[in-house]
Amino acid sequence: MIPFKQFGGEVPIPNNKASSLFRFIHQHLATQYSSDEVNAIANLLMEHFAGITSIEFRKNPDQLLNQSVIMQVHGALDLLKQGKPVQQIIGWCEFYYQRYIVNEHVLIPRPETEELVELTIQSSKIETPTILDIGTGSGCIAISLKKAFPKAEVWAMDVSVEAMNIARKNAQQLEADIMFFNADLFSFNQWNNLPEFDIIISNPPYIAYDEINSIPPGVKDFEPHIALFVAEKDPLVFYRKIAEIGRLKLKPQGQIWVEINERLGIDTYQVFVDAGYPKVVLLNDLSGKHRFVNAQLE
Repeated sequence: MIPFKQFGGEVPIPNNKASSLFRFIHQHLATQYSSDEVNAIANLLMEHFAGITSIEFRKNPDQLLNQSVIMQVHGALDLLKQGKPVQQIIGWCEFYYQRYIVNEHVLIPRPETEELVELTIQSSKIETPTILDIGTGSGCIAISLKKAFPKAEVWAMDVSVEAMNIARKNAQQLEADIMFFNADLFSFNQWNNLPEFDIIISNPPYIAYDEINSIPPGVKDFEPHIALFVAEKDPLVFYRKIAEIGRLKLKPQGQIWVEINERLGIDTYQVFVDAGYPKVVLLNDLSGKHRFVNAQLE
């Protein structure tokens, strides 16, 4: 270990081999994350700060790093110990084969949402669908669907101006032509100005505030509450509104795809049944948990 003076004190850092830094990351995060999680974090930090991909690291683990890289990784470790998500530290994440800008204003896309995108793509029988993404956040769902259906007309809405700014940057960076608009789902009254849709998709807030203690600190302390928690006591309020909008704006044989709270699978399914959708399906994610509802019109 090489002591490096910083802010009036000595901070122990590894020698300047990439393999030593990798071990250093493991030592500092071993009590907070699983070994697989630390591997994933270490790979992200190495790629972001040193420009070394996981493949390059495996080919040459003892390549040399400069001290500025080691200092930046050390600073990132301090933030990780506070629970800050690594994606916010590096400013990006991977989602459905693309890289997205993320920050504290948008929810970090999860693998389950990739499953939602994949299910939607597989189920669509239309090559040029008209799509509405409600609560777009980083824009990852809307952009992924636009990439899958290049001729599709994709609209995306969000109540957060800050999130919309990130979504627009991601769309520009990934060359996806999306019609973004800033609106509150519960007060928006310009539906007549929008087209009818083949697909309405959403990963809305679905956690009641009385569940906040069950949420990992890194999520509840660093990710936007507006994208996580339902302000009202009814945790299904967004689904009821989405079901209502679907009856208003879906084309014949149009469909809704939503990601859901695993604890409320049957209840969310029933929302769409009660709203009069003739075909409603509750699906599990790859972990076997209730995670998605698909509702279709005839």
